Amino acid sequence: MVESVFGVAALCIVVTILSKVIGKYHGEYSLFISIVAVSIVVVFLITQISPVTELISQLFSFAALDEVYMSVLFKALGICYVTQLACDICKDGGETALATVAELSGKLALTLVCVPLFEVIISVIGELISL
Repeated sequence: MVESVFGVAALCIVVTILSKVIGKYHGEYSLFISIVAVSIVVVFLITQISPVTELISQLFSFAALDEVYMSVLFKALGICYVTQLACDICKDGGETALATVAELSGKLALTLVCVPLFEVIISVIGELISL
């Protein structure tokens, strides 16, 4: 999922450019292109739910907390920057729906990256409750 945020961002940018170019000559197709792109991305994100749950369980079983903190930090920063860039480019092109889908993709990826941190929090809460 983390890697797919780059694909979603790229798709949103390409479709925004394509929509604007085609919109100059055939304005009615511009909206259609945007709707198709949004639909494709939403369907893609829905299909990612099952692999995400499998990946979360793998992360919980293989997480090495000492090394994970820095990894989470850099992945989260990368996701935030790429997502913000894609959103801004789409909004500048007048494609707010694509910007919203790009933002949703980034939020989902960021949540996935932070799973090891959630594990630590849950563990600490469990230890505090058992005291």
